Amino acid sequence: NHRRALVDWPTPDGLLKRLEVDEDAATDALKSQPFDFGFPLRDYQRDAIRAVEQNLEAGKRAMLVAMATGTGKTKTAIALLYRLLSAKRFQRICFVVDRSALGNQTEGEFSTTKVVSGKTFAEIFGLKGLADVTPDPETKVHICTIQGLVRRVLYNEDTADEPPIDQYDLMVVDGCP
Repeated sequence: NHRRALVDWPTPDGLLKRLEVDEDAATDALKSQPFDFGFPLRDYQRDAIRAVEQNLEAGKRAMLVAMATGTGKTKTAIALLYRLLSAKRFQRICFVVDRSALGNQTEGEFSTTKVVSGKTFAEIFGLKGLADVTPDPETKVHICTIQGLVRRVLYNEDTADEPPIDQYDLMVVDGCP
């Protein structure tokens, strides 16, 4: 574990959840987990997922995956997040988009794409969309706009409603400039 400055104190529940994550076991699970989903992946999508997983194993905290329009970024994200959640590498993910239309489209994809056993990603892990400002504690993926996230963090009058620093353990930013 590399040291880094804390910007705020984690919550007691957040600390417990962090202790529940066994990164070595998750890495081993990801290496043995097949790329079988209810939808096909192209070679470059599998390569992108493997690159993210290898960088996580190497301890990288920030990564950029650049894919052109029409190359299946959302399907790649669904497959990647499915793998990371099922391997228990992360527990709560914030999926940030830059506008409501993209958030609604992403929510639709996560809610209709069948991943395994005829179930959708949203049915397996739980999903909260743009209408849900504060997700339930058991929600695994929360989709929000960058504007909504900034409003909750920086311009929130009620500090009791302010999200704790450990509310999410992974942030995925989709196309935000």
